[in-house]
Amino acid sequence: MNLVLIGVMGCGKTTVGRMLARRLKLVFVDMDTEIEKRHGPITEIFAGHGEDHFRDIETAMTEELSGRDRLVISTGGGIVKRPGNVTNLKKNGIVVFLDRPASVILKKLDVSRRPLLRDNPQKLHQILEERYPLYTAQCDYRIDASGSLQKTLSRIIPLWNKHR
Repeated sequence: MNLVLIGVMGCGKTTVGRMLARRLKLVFVDMDTEIEKRHGPITEIFAGHGEDHFRDIETAMTEELSGRDRLVISTGGGIVKRPGNVTNLKKNGIVVFLDRPASVILKKLDVSRRPLLRDNPQKLHQILEERYPLYTAQCDYRIDASGSLQKTLSRIIPLWNKHR
């Protein structure tokens, strides 16, 4: 069984995922990092081959990871754009949506490292508005991640213990 984290960029998937993996004695996998190790920078994949090619790589990664066990998986923010991706991940995992408002994210996020937001940080509101129905429809659980990291962890760990 895996624990899969979904949500918009900057909602805390990587930070929460690393801490969950440590506490639960699981292996942490950041999908975007893994894709970059194998295929190069995501910005270059988008620029050179387009979003569809990137989504194909992402889909292949979901198929691979769903065949593994005892992982905490931090997905990319757009994973929900292809419903089959989350379906793959649910084959052997529970999917948790880390729900954090754009206004909270923008207070802490370094947009210089986010190509989609670099020129217009307020675009995060639009991205979240577009994807929010997808996150809520595809998750097993929605967790309010706008509070402290400890509070977020304390909401997720009992869900994991219930399912494993």
